[in-house]
Amino acid sequence: MGDALPEPAVVHSDDFAAQYEGVLTPPVSGYYTIRLSGQNSATLDLNGQPFLANHASDGFHSTALGVHLDAGVAYPLQVSYHAGVGDAALHLEWSLPGTSEQMDAEVKNASRKLQGADAIIFVGGWNHGLDTEGLDRQNMDFPKGQEELIRQIARLNSHTIVVLMHGSPFTLSGWIDSVSAVLDAWYPGMEGGTAIAEALVGDINPAGKLTFSWPRK
Repeated sequence: MGDALPEPAVVHSDDFAAQYEGVLTPPVSGYYTIRLSGQNSATLDLNGQPFLANHASDGFHSTALGVHLDAGVAYPLQVSYHAGVGDAALHLEWSLPGTSEQMDAEVKNASRKLQGADAIIFVGGWNHGLDTEGLDRQNMDFPKGQEELIRQIARLNSHTIVVLMHGSPFTLSGWIDSVSAVLDAWYPGMEGGTAIAEALVGDINPAGKLTFSWPRK
């Protein structure tokens, strides 16, 4: 997939749609980052489920998300693309992951700092690739790689605080009982870092109010 207008004799250069199908077979098991980039609008279904949506109202935009994939398994993927007016651009990229053994080793190497810290702040959740209008999620699963990492960190330091970034609910049962506090930041905007810091140090009260009911499962 690249940057080009379609052949004018076959497809009109503006307001056209295309669909690409393929199979992704990972060479190793681990947590992959898959990125969808381009102009206009595109969605990616992975293994028969909606996975990423990328909407660029002006210019070029990228959306990425992490997912655990098993070596040798053929994952069907489908990319749907709609172009408006002007140039068309679409890129699908994926990165080779670090294995779970590599992640364990990185945590082990940092274990002395983690154990000696007064507190640990873990910022996680997901991005607009899953929080998108017109694209329903098929489950409420929290990102597996983050879930395992939170549990590992919390085992080393009981004063672990998780700050969540997101716009819709997910299942927290895999790790929430292992941490001392959770701050829900949603998508806080440009001054979000300042607001989060003020809440964490107690300068402001985050009030504990949610914008919608949060199901247990």
